[in-house]
Amino acid sequence: MKYAVFFIVINTLFIHCLYSQAPTTQPLTGDVQKDLSLWLTPGIHVADVMGRQQPTVREYQLLGKVMQAIQTNRSWFIDTLPKLPPNQFADGLKKLGLTQAEYDEYNDLSERRDSAVVIAKDTLEIIRRGNMILFKGRKHLKSLDSLKIDLAGQRALYGRGRDTIPFSGIINGIDKSKDKNPFLAAIPCYKFSITRQTSDAAALAAGDWRQLNVTDMGLTIGRMENTNKIELLLMASKIINGKPQLAVVVPIVFE
Repeated sequence: MKYAVFFIVINTLFIHCLYSQAPTTQPLTGDVQKDLSLWLTPGIHVADVMGRQQPTVREYQLLGKVMQAIQTNRSWFIDTLPKLPPNQFADGLKKLGLTQAEYDEYNDLSERRDSAVVIAKDTLEIIRRGNMILFKGRKHLKSLDSLKIDLAGQRALYGRGRDTIPFSGIINGIDKSKDKNPFLAAIPCYKFSITRQTSDAAALAAGDWRQLNVTDMGLTIGRMENTNKIELLLMASKIINGKPQLAVVVPIVFE
């Protein structure tokens, strides 16, 4: 059973767009410096900024019912839900305030929104200075101005404080059904990531989020099979003393 449907979280997926009529490309060599040097070529690029369709009025209605149920039954969702066996699923629906039909509709609406769409086209300039790759973006891509990639050090740097985001390995993009999600595909990608968290466990247990400090940053870069398209996803967030200080999500596809 998919318990994840009970929780309302902000979770942006790495968007994968399928394009055709392009020459075959070579797979990852495993050499980060070599591949990124070939992929991130200096110059002006036109990038597709990817996103998801806006929720429908009906989705907002169902989402509102779910959120209200969570607020009303907070302790149940924290203490009981994780231990709930599948045969008690009907009880979970009652706590959500959804009928079986509404629950099925809620899932169906969410699944049909899994396809990515191009929400904008913006200009991105890539600059090479020795082993450093820098970016200059317009409009939706301005957040990339704060990003640098240190090829020699196999790391990314972000922000004025230059948070270091080390290379964390090779991953595959999210694999989805191409029938339901024609714009999604699984491809190998280079991943840079860092997560730092400090908090007072007792304070958080008491609901005092002022003690929460989190830095969560990730940069994912891949090259789509049979095309010259490069996928780049930047996600950067910071919470300081319980207050959001940074929230950046930039998913783009470009040549």
